[in-house]
Amino acid sequence: MENGIPQHLTVAETESFLEVLLRQYILHEIRHHPPLETTPHKALKVRTRAMDMPDIYKLLHQGTFGYWEHIPSKEYFRKHLAEDWESVMSREGEPVLESVTHDNTILRVNLRPYKALFPGEEDRAVFMLEKLVLDSATIEKGSPEHFFSVMSAFREINKQAALIIDNRRYVIPPALVEQFFTETKGFIAHHGILPLLSHSPGYHELNRPAYVIADTIVLEKSSLAFLLDETIA
Repeated sequence: MENGIPQHLTVAETESFLEVLLRQYILHEIRHHPPLETTPHKALKVRTRAMDMPDIYKLLHQGTFGYWEHIPSKEYFRKHLAEDWESVMSREGEPVLESVTHDNTILRVNLRPYKALFPGEEDRAVFMLEKLVLDSATIEKGSPEHFFSVMSAFREINKQAALIIDNRRYVIPPALVEQFFTETKGFIAHHGILPLLSHSPGYHELNRPAYVIADTIVLEKSSLAFLLDETIA
């Protein structure tokens, strides 16, 4: 995946990026592994079960670009939001807001707990969420160069087995990472654009993702600003 030569992240940028990855693994990966019966002398290397390269790519794409140039039309988004809304059950106890950047500038709004906030007010809830997302999608942000840089940084972090949580080193097999890079570079060379990917089958099965993407700067000025009073996961 090259567009010129990606710039290496600084030490501070790498630490911030690692923080984002760790938060995502804590939210969506570690609960799918049984607890260790004994404490090992050193952290054990384990294959991820939920997180795979499409999920990493999607996370980093969202954290770089949000929904900028992602939504083909307002009608397209409204249709898919309505379908997703009808397909999920409201559920309390999950984080409504989940960050995909170290500074919380771009957020996932998780539909199940969001829906639980508006019993009997679903039309209003959908209208406010739709406006938040569409307004966020008008803000230009990110660059291919930065995206390639964080993708390359993930490749190195994964290769070094540096994602360590509770005495486990979570790793996607490096050969699969390289295959993903090769296939993605081929797509870009052929189509001239970055692909937009869905979550991996394993992630879908284990985590049942249902969310939309919004910018914090828009959320702060919206009728949903009260959501920021809650902890961002």
